[in-house]
Amino acid sequence: MARQPTALDRRLVGTRSLFHYLPALLLYPFRLHPLLAVLVLGSFLWAFSASLFGLLFVVMAATGLMQYSLRVLERSATGHGDPPPLGSDEMLYFDARLLKLLFVLFVAGGMVTALDVISPAIGWATRIVFWLVFPAFMLLLALSDSLAFSISPQRLLRISLLSGPLYPALVMLLAVGFGYGMAPIGTLYEQGINPEALVFNMPDANRWLAIVAAAFSSILFAHLLGFVAYHHRETIGLEVEVTQEDIDRADGVDAATRRRQLLARLDQHLRKHDAALALQELRHAARDLDHQEQLELLDDLATNNLWPLVRDQGERCIRAQLAARHGELAAITALRMLLHFSAFHTQRAADWLAVCEAAARHRPDDGFEKLALQGLERFPQASERVDIALLLARHYAERHGNDAEAIRILEDIEHVGEHPRAQQVERLLAVLRGR
Repeated sequence: MARQPTALDRRLVGTRSLFHYLPALLLYPFRLHPLLAVLVLGSFLWAFSASLFGLLFVVMAATGLMQYSLRVLERSATGHGDPPPLGSDEMLYFDARLLKLLFVLFVAGGMVTALDVISPAIGWATRIVFWLVFPAFMLLLALSDSLAFSISPQRLLRISLLSGPLYPALVMLLAVGFGYGMAPIGTLYEQGINPEALVFNMPDANRWLAIVAAAFSSILFAHLLGFVAYHHRETIGLEVEVTQEDIDRADGVDAATRRRQLLARLDQHLRKHDAALALQELRHAARDLDHQEQLELLDDLATNNLWPLVRDQGERCIRAQLAARHGELAAITALRMLLHFSAFHTQRAADWLAVCEAAARHRPDDGFEKLALQGLERFPQASERVDIALLLARHYAERHGNDAEAIRILEDIEHVGEHPRAQQVERLLAVLRGR
C-alpha cells in the first residue's frame, strides 16, 4: 500500500522558495532520527579520533554518517520532508553507493597528494574544486547509483549553481569537519608512527564540538540538496515519489478547487503589484501540466483578467502543444495570443517557425499570413527568418498568384550567405522573375 504524504512532505512539495522553507530546513537535523545520528555516530567518531588505535571505529562511524546522509539525500529528493529512520545498517551495512563514494574519496586523495608533490598551489586548487563538487556528486550518486552519471561535469556544475549561496558555506563546513576528523592520519603521515598513536587517547572537547558540527551540517546539507533536487527535478532528470497529485488526494482537494485557489493567489499577488512572485508561482504550478491542462489554465487566466500572466502562459502552451505534436492547436493558440497582444511572439524563433509551418499546412487561408508576417518582424536577425520568408513567398505565389509580393519578400533575404535554404531562395526567385 502506498504511503500517505505527511505534513512535512506537504511542506517540502508545496514550498519552492528556499527562504520560506528555511525554518523547516534548520529544524530537520533536530528531529529524532537525524539527531540520534548526529549524537551517536558523531560521538562515536569523536571518541576514537585522537589516535590510530580507533581507526577502524572511526571508519565505521564516518561511513555510517555518509550512509545516513545518502539516505537523507535520496528521501528528500523524492519529495519526502520527514527524515529516514536510523537503523543498524548505518553502522554495519555498506551498499554499492557508499563503496563508490569511498572509492572517489580515495582516488581524489591520491590525486591531491600527487599534485602536492608537483606544485602545492595546484594541489590546493584541486582540493577546492573537489570540495565544491563533492556534495553535488553525493546527490547524483544517491539518486542514480551510477558512477559515470555522478561525475558528469555538466550535472555537477548545474547542481552547484542551483543550490544557491548556502552551497559554498556548507561545503566549507564539510571540508573542515572532514579534515579535522582525519587529523590523526595526517599526523601519522607527517611524523611517522609513535607509541602514543597505537593506544587509546581521549580527545578534547573542542574536537567533539567540531565533529558534531560537521555531522550536523552534513545532514542539513543533504536535506538542502534534496530540497533543491526535488524542485529542479526536470533539470536533473529525477522521477519523484511524492507529487502534488499525492498531496491533493491526501488532502481531499480536487484539481478544480486547487486551480481556483491558485488563481486567487495570483490575483492577490498582482493586486499587491508583485508580478514577479505571481509569475514564479504560475510557472511552478504549470510545470507538470500536459498541453490540454496548460491551455485550460491559459483560459482561466484570461477569463479572470490576469493579463500580466497570460503572455507567459501562452508561450508555455505553444511549447507544450508543439512537443505533443499538435501543431494546428499551437497555431490557433498563437493567433489567439495575437488578438490579446499585437506584439506577441515566442522567445525562441524556432518555436515560431514551427507554428508557421503548422499554420501553412492546416490553416493556409486562416491565419498563416498573419503569423508569418509577425515572425519576419519579430525575428529580423534569426536564421529561422529565412525559412519563414520562404514559406510566405510560396504562399503568395502559389495560393494567391501574387508574384510581385513573393519577389519582394525573397529579395529581403536574397543575400543569406551559407544558410541551408540559400539555394532554394535563389531558385524560387529565378522562377518568379522569369515568369
